[in-house]
Amino acid sequence: MKNLFCGFKSRNELDKITFNALKSIGYNVDLYFLKVKKNEGKSLFIYHSETIGFILANLLLPVFIFKFLWILIKYDTYFFFAGYSLIPIPLQLSKFERFRYIDLIFLNFFKKKVVYTFQGSELRSYNIMLNGSLDKLKNIDYWSEKNIFIRKISLERVFKYSDILFVTTPDLLNDIPEKYSHKSHLLLKPSPSISNNTRMAFPLNKEVIRIIHAPTNRFIKGTSHIIEAVKYLNKKKHLNIELILVEGKSRRELYEMAKTCNFAIDQLNIGWYGSFSVEMLQLGIPVMCYLKEIAVDKTNINRNDIPIIQVTKDTLADDIIKFLEKSNDVKFIIDYRNKVASYLHNNHSHESFINRMSMQINALEPK
Repeated sequence: MKNLFCGFKSRNELDKITFNALKSIGYNVDLYFLKVKKNEGKSLFIYHSETIGFILANLLLPVFIFKFLWILIKYDTYFFFAGYSLIPIPLQLSKFERFRYIDLIFLNFFKKKVVYTFQGSELRSYNIMLNGSLDKLKNIDYWSEKNIFIRKISLERVFKYSDILFVTTPDLLNDIPEKYSHKSHLLLKPSPSISNNTRMAFPLNKEVIRIIHAPTNRFIKGTSHIIEAVKYLNKKKHLNIELILVEGKSRRELYEMAKTCNFAIDQLNIGWYGSFSVEMLQLGIPVMCYLKEIAVDKTNINRNDIPIIQVTKDTLADDIIKFLEKSNDVKFIIDYRNKVASYLHNNHSHESFINRMSMQINALEPK
């Protein structure tokens, strides 16, 4: 049985699902974490604080070198999430940016297989960077003009030395350079485990219509457009809409707040939905989101099968009114429920995640 190194920043539900998926493919998988708790998994690193001392200590201590060489010998395949490798350099340490992913060169030299998964910001920022939109780039947390071109070089290492580049949303396929497109594959994230006490938000409470929106980054999510649309509808159309902004809350808190809401709005800029949409659909809450046609086409999924209510930032107010008009129609409710259940099962179930992953990893040729 082949040995596989699986590296994460910290434990979450996705790493458990990925771990089980890789085991089901036939690998002997060891989980490694940048930040570990007792009995949580193995740690490659000696110091866990994201400081300059963290980097220097890990690079200079013989113990780290021994661990690095031992891991290099033991494993055949290495599975990383974007931003991390065997020498994970914290994003804010721009002085060391030129060394990010340099260990991939060693893995390639020793003919190891490398699999990377991108979930969003780092890859989107790369595309913005290539297009020279520096003002937009500055709105994404850890990117700055100072080290922008060094980051481009370091990310190129991932593209060059990886055997598989998984992306969790189809819009990210456009952000991988064309010459590496043969390595890129869509791997929709599996839906999280949510207790069975879910419910559909229909019929709507007409007295107070509550919309939930959870921006990880207001600029990326188009939050300002949502706020303006709600203000317009309340003032000009005399609706009673309350916008629930969820920021800095735990998943449990998010779910509790969502149960009081009629529908959700994900984002208006990126062109595809995120984990928030999947979680809301699982809770039975309709989701509005901006979907780019080119992203939909790359999924090979029929647009009519996707239970996301298409909106744009320019038409959001009108889109909300249209949705409210048909939201109490019984046939619409039943059809929507069936569409949600079918879509989540076919595209975000653990089984579909495992099948997509195994199809690509099993196809890896020995170097």
